[in-house]
Amino acid sequence: MDDNIQQLIQTSIYKSLPSHEEKIILEYLKSIPETQAYEILKLMIDEKSQITIAMAKKVLHTRDYVTLLFNYGVVKSNAQSIKL
Repeated sequence: MDDNIQQLIQTSIYKSLPSHEEKIILEYLKSIPETQAYEILKLMIDEKSQITIAMAKKVLHTRDYVTLLFNYGVVKSNAQSIKL
């Protein structure tokens, strides 16, 4: 993974990214195989990135990966952080 992409993902843990920076991550995830994109999205979930779900909708197209990521996110989520 490119250092710039990794830095943007790290930044997304603490604050929302401007749309042009989100687009950089999105384009990168679209340019790699879906298997690798899935693994990066899992990493983003682990690190509590604020843009994971938005990215997943646009990158994952195989039903199995969408289901796996949903189940993984449910297991890893902190219900206390959910807002009404």
